[in-house]
Formats: sequence, structure tokens, C-alpha cells
Amino acid sequence: MRIAQVMECTVGGTRRHIGELCRGLAGESFAVTLFASAVRDPAFRGDLEGLRAAGVEVVEIPLRREINPLRDGAHLARLARAFRARRFDVIHTHSSKGGFLGRLAGRLACPRVPLVHTPHAFAFNFTEQFGAARRRLFLALERWLGKYTARMVHVSPSERDEAVRLGIVPAERTLVVPNGIDPAPYAAADAGALRRELDLSAGAPLVGTVGLLNEAKGHAHLIDAAALVRERLPAAVFVIAGDGPLRAHLERRIEAKGLGASVRLLGYRRDVARILAALDVFVLPSLWEGLPYVVLEAMAAGRAVIASDVNGCRDLVVPEDTGLLVPPAAPRALAEAIARLLHAGDERRRFGEAGRRRVAADFSLTAMLQQYAALYRSLAARKT
Repeated sequence: MRIAQVMECTVGGTRRHIGELCRGLAGESFAVTLFASAVRDPAFRGDLEGLRAAGVEVVEIPLRREINPLRDGAHLARLARAFRARRFDVIHTHSSKGGFLGRLAGRLACPRVPLVHTPHAFAFNFTEQFGAARRRLFLALERWLGKYTARMVHVSPSERDEAVRLGIVPAERTLVVPNGIDPAPYAAADAGALRRELDLSAGAPLVGTVGLLNEAKGHAHLIDAAALVRERLPAAVFVIAGDGPLRAHLERRIEAKGLGASVRLLGYRRDVARILAALDVFVLPSLWEGLPYVVLEAMAAGRAVIASDVNGCRDLVVPEDTGLLVPPAAPRALAEAIARLLHAGDERRRFGEAGRRRVAADFSLTAMLQQYAALYRSLAARKT
């Protein structure tokens, strides 16, 4: 069975998702071709080489998020030619630009081939990146393309509910397939490594987050919350792991609030499991999400989680069971939640253990791959 995967977004959870999906399905009954761009991060070509070694055909097309009619038209034509030549059984697109050009090319070149789309968070929710007019355009395009989408696959129930409520696609053409992980590395990580690196005692209150330093992740609100927490718990230390375009802005914010000794920017890290294992509380202050891998990882590490009450996060964090939800962009509410859990060791441990059980039961990588395989087989059989 020939499956096309199309994506432009090669950062964050979407990058991880596409790699695990392609690698997990390649071989046996699936021949997978990935149409992807390395424009945003040339280091992604290392990932692509790994996928080629795993048996995935990789076709680089320099898709860009920015709208450019001439350039996008050329990429649309190239995708259409490739779709006609390879005669795919299913075309699966991801995120906004890949979803638009990939589905349009599929509709034009091979209208009988089922189109599957996974938004990984809708672009019309990116309030910090796009103005109201641009976001209305994105919603209109999603509704138009939704008419030709055989199945829209959502990584979280809340994203699915939003798509149905906004008339993007009817409920009967939606499917929820949550992201999945292997929890073992997070359960076995060295909990003392990061504290030794930062010269922190075992008892120092440690709060942290991991993610790209961009508008979506809401790090500025965490810094503001850290200043409030420090008024009550002067020994508390905050760590932010990750890199991105907002690093300089966040550094200035930390300095302006006098938090240089309390908030540490760790930069890009490959030892996420060790970072999570060291924390007392994990925080994700995002403004929007699909289904954040890092919350799954924190839960697998047995950490209590505080997250914004946005799509994806609200599907993972069960309030008063695995953690706490707070309104997005609300530093004072976030500070209150952090202070509460730093004062309540038994509650933190109870939340952490409940989160570990939830990940093991409901968010395995194997289950994710099985659901996609079943979907492709079902759609391909319907096509014939």
C-alpha cells in the first residue's frame, strides 16, 4: 500500500510525529513516501537521512510557511506531478501549509485518492503570530478543504470538537488518534543529574518546562509567574529548556525582573528525560497546542503537571488527578498553582503516579501506529 505524507512544519512535536509515523509504518505492508521541507531547520536533513535508512522514500520540497503565490504555485504543481506519477493509495497531509498544498494537489491530480489531514493545532488559533484577517482566511480555507478531506485526524478530542463546532468537517469524518510515546526512558532517567549540573541541593524547589522558545509556548507568562512565586518561596528555581526566536526577548525579561539567579535558560537539550526527572513540578504555559508530547513525557516521568487550559493540554491533564489546569496567559493563576504544588509534596507524588499510569494505559506509540495503519487500510479498501 502506497502512502504519501506531506509536511512543511519541521519543528517541535510535528517533526517528531512525522518521523515516528513514517518509520513505524515503513516496510511490510506499507510503502511510505515523505514530501518534506528542511527550510526552517536544515538540521532536519539528518532526520530525513535516518528515515531513508529505515526504508522511507524522502522527497525534499522547500515549502515555506509564508504565503507566496508564485512559489506556492510551483510547489503545488510539483506535488501534483509526483502524486500522478506514484499513484498513491492514500495521501496524508500535516499542519497548515502542507495541509493546504498537499490536499489541493491531491484533489487536482488524483481526485479518487482519499485525503487525510492532521492539523497538529489549527493556524487560525495562532493569535500571537497572525492578525484577525489572516486567521479568518485560514479558517475559510480549512472549511473549503474540509469538503474534500476523507478523514481529518486529530491528535486530541478537544481539537476534534473545535473542528466540528466551526464547521470544518462533519463529526463522521473525524478521528482522534492521540500522540503516543515509549514511557520507559522517562521512568528510568537519573533524577539527580540536572541538580548536580546546576549545583542545586536535592531539596531545592525546582520547576521547569521544555519547548521551543516561540510565541506558542507562553514562556513570558511563566517568567512573570516565577517572579510572583519567588515572593513566597525565595529558594525556588525555574529552568526553561529549549531554544528559538524568542530567546533574547526572554533573557531581557528575566533580567528586567531581577530573576537572573532564579530562572535558568538551559538552551537546546537532548537529555529531556533527565531534565524532567529532576523537577518537582512541570509547567507548560502554552497559548495553543495540538497534543503536547512533553506533557506525556513529564507524566511518564512521574511529574505533577501544571498546564494551560487549551486544546491538547486539557485532554492530557486531569485536574486534581494528574495535575492542574490554569487559564492561558494568566501569570497570577499560574503562580498560585505552582506555589500550591511546591508546598504539597504528597499531592505532587499522587499526581505524578496517576500521570504515569495514564500514559501507560492510553498513550502508547504502538497503539498510535496501529490506528493509522487501520485507517489507511480502510480508506484504501473503500477507494477500490
